[in-house]
Amino acid sequence: MQQFIQAVTAGKPWQLQTMGDYFRLVACPLPVDVKFFRANQEIASAVQMDTGFYLKPAGGFDRIEVVSAQAQTIKIMVLDGDGGYDRFNVDVTSALQAIAVNISGAAEMTVKQAATINNIAPVAVGTAQTLLVAADATRRGLRFTNNGSSVVYIGGNGVTVANGAIAIGAGQTWIEDQAAPGAWYGISGVAGQQMRIQEIK
Repeated sequence: MQQFIQAVTAGKPWQLQTMGDYFRLVACPLPVDVKFFRANQEIASAVQMDTGFYLKPAGGFDRIEVVSAQAQTIKIMVLDGDGGYDRFNVDVTSALQAIAVNISGAAEMTVKQAATINNIAPVAVGTAQTLLVAADATRRGLRFTNNGSSVVYIGGNGVTVANGAIAIGAGQTWIEDQAAPGAWYGISGVAGQQMRIQEIK
């Protein structure tokens, strides 16, 4: 799964070179137009879509173009296969009573959030594998932003341009919340790149 966050300029297309067969607008406050391409041919489009829109075009896609009439920050998700991103409210009292649990008084459910945000010094990334962050069991999340001009591939020890499964294009952000405690490395096919990193604890 890949997640991308981009601050788009009004009327200027955001073109994303990425392969997948499932697309979703995770956060999009204002309507946007979305086009999907495969082998330089437009295969699907959607007009004036906002948060929650998803599409699974037959045969997948290798490029996405998003245009917003107004400047805004957009978050999207791209993956191979199916997926979802749903938000919902739960009446905890009713839910527990439905499974024959007797409770009295008010029931409250709280989602624990991270309390610390660490802005790590930018890391220079070149054509050799570079350690971005060391392993840390207390870490709950990571945000990687490619501040260079070429694609940077990130992953575990041994990541290469050829095997890197996570490709972050110039100006794009990857949010890691599944393997954040691990050690992360980066590499690029072009020397002189830079990765900005934010750590959540």
